[in-house]
Amino acid sequence: MSAGATFALVGTAVLVGGPIHEIGAGLAVAGGPGVLGVLLRLGRRQAFALSFIALIGIAPGALLDALVKFVLAAVSFASVRGGSYLILLLARRRVL
Repeated sequence: MSAGATFALVGTAVLVGGPIHEIGAGLAVAGGPGVLGVLLRLGRRQAFALSFIALIGIAPGALLDALVKFVLAAVSFASVRGGSYLILLLARRRVL
């Protein structure tokens, strides 16, 4: 559930373009049970077999965690890249 909440916050922040703290906790509260509902539906299709329940509990959590880390890495790389460009631009104009 925490991976779903984090994914909902980061995904919305990337799509909307605003900071996470402005989006609010309501989206995180909706994201966690949303992922839980998807997992329960997948479990119901397999008659709640124990091995399948274990897999649908681990695999989507790992996938959501990887997607969040990928998005955060891409955003921080873009901000670092843009920041270094600004420093080079200011140094070229002899502002620094």
